[in-house]
Amino acid sequence: MATEGEEQMSNNAENPDEAELVKQLDLQLEELDDVEFQLPPIGELPTLESILNENDPGSASDDDLGIPPTPIQKTSFSNDGGDTLSVHSRGSSDSRSRTSSERHSCGSRSRKDAQHKTHGSILRHVILTGVAAQLVSAHDRVGAGLPTTMAVGNIICIGTSHGLILVFEPTQALKFCLGSTQLGEQYGSVSALALNHDCTRLLAGFAKGQICVFDLTSSKLLQTISDAHTPFTAVLHLKWTDFPGMAVISDSGGSVFELSIKRTMGLNSNESRCIFSGSRGEVCTIEPLLMSQFRATPVSEPVILAMATISKVIVVSLRPQLKVLFSHPLKASASTLPLLAWQFVVIQMPDGTRVIDPVLAFGREKNVYFYQYTLYVYNESMWTTSNMYLKLVDKFNEWYVSAFVTAGRIRLICLHDVKNDDGIKNFFMEMYETYIKHSMNPFYQPNSPIKSAAFEKKAHFYGRKYLTG
Repeated sequence: MATEGEEQMSNNAENPDEAELVKQLDLQLEELDDVEFQLPPIGELPTLESILNENDPGSASDDDLGIPPTPIQKTSFSNDGGDTLSVHSRGSSDSRSRTSSERHSCGSRSRKDAQHKTHGSILRHVILTGVAAQLVSAHDRVGAGLPTTMAVGNIICIGTSHGLILVFEPTQALKFCLGSTQLGEQYGSVSALALNHDCTRLLAGFAKGQICVFDLTSSKLLQTISDAHTPFTAVLHLKWTDFPGMAVISDSGGSVFELSIKRTMGLNSNESRCIFSGSRGEVCTIEPLLMSQFRATPVSEPVILAMATISKVIVVSLRPQLKVLFSHPLKASASTLPLLAWQFVVIQMPDGTRVIDPVLAFGREKNVYFYQYTLYVYNESMWTTSNMYLKLVDKFNEWYVSAFVTAGRIRLICLHDVKNDDGIKNFFMEMYETYIKHSMNPFYQPNSPIKSAAFEKKAHFYGRKYLTG
């Protein structure tokens, strides 16, 4: 390739017309006016709108992105001869045929003269050529079908339209095949896959509603479940939770179910219960909160599930009891669907320690929302002290969060921007006594919202007395 490139450059140098054209182009680049061509200065960061609205400048090379060359290895997530790892679009095969040295020599002067960097690709996608070749071969030879869904962990699981599940090693070598084409004729295509945290169990949902549980250590089918959700509906989503043997399901009817898989006295069993009925609005997507990677004892943590319908986002607690924690309306065009995901952020506590808090990000059309979940901070604090007043338990920007837990595990939360421990403690004690008197009312239902003008008047009075200067 280097010899051919040198011959081509020498031919270009011998041609005077082409040399003159290159010289003129370089001269034009040197005389670019920043104001005339609206070139941003170096220190100005581009906006998301400007990036989305600008024309595609073409595929970026490894030199453009500042990516060092990697050795050629025959592994899954490596540069397999330049075909496995790529930062180019499919329509740029002609530009890929050139060597990186030619691209660098042609573009280095223009980048230096312009003195700013254009928006390039910020993603590197991995093409699993080994997996793709084996999928095509399986489709042609045994009628395995086309890929329909996948799950990725320490292994790669891919379901097909004919009911097969191909399991690959990280080296892209086929480990084993689960199911059969006869099973696909009976159950339909694989519509959902879910791996547990240690990749020893695989849940597979099918288009005709069946759910299969596989043991990936022995590649055996453990259970086939046909009555875990609404009959005659397809399985759309399968998700494991942090609670051992517990998963959540959403089907094409818009309903959400909790599935508990057990093994008692050497026999496999399962139980399911409806969490959300599709008759009240079809759920489009679900996402459980997975904190086992940060917690030593995930069983003691509450099991949280976020669900998104066309009109709202709902967050519920499945363990220790089923309870609605949060809801938020979603208003957008009927042609758009909601999306949601859990992320994790590090929060510094008032005592200097750091905790990891989950943040729920959800959106639809043009609006994106972020909500921080910090309920477990109070749960941890109330088990480490015998005092009902927990003092400062959290901090958000310039705001402090103080908490008070009653003997009946009722939590009183105060958000304030000035530290006032004595005043806040007295305020909590007065409100605790007021709450006890209110709860003794025979017409008050425990754990229900307090809608009392007298209670609110007392809160305002004690707030002015203890919390204001």
